[in-house]
Amino acid sequence: MGKYVWNESSLSWQERAPGARAKTLGFHEKLAMITMQLDAGVDVPLHTHEAEELGLVTKGKSEVQIGGENYVLGPGDYFFIPSNTLHAIRIVEDMEFIGAMSPPRPEYRPQEG
Repeated sequence: MGKYVWNESSLSWQERAPGARAKTLGFHEKLAMITMQLDAGVDVPLHTHEAEELGLVTKGKSEVQIGGENYVLGPGDYFFIPSNTLHAIRIVEDMEFIGAMSPPRPEYRPQEG
């Protein structure tokens, strides 16, 4: 379509870990946008990273811990994870979310080819 416009149908899912798939919707110098699918039962242990994350849950249910606070998230819930803040997630029901991160995490750079 062009340098500044593209369509999601041209993008592919990448297996991130067992039960976790991501599609990078946009990846630029200071910002990336992804969508993720996570299967029920997936547990992501406490971790940190430089990127700030902002997301919208579109499907499913999860229990998250962000900065020592616990939440249950479902469709329509937004979340924010500040840079270098401990966080973890447990997927209760198959979940999908759309998220943005800044700076972009290199592991989400689209694969060539």
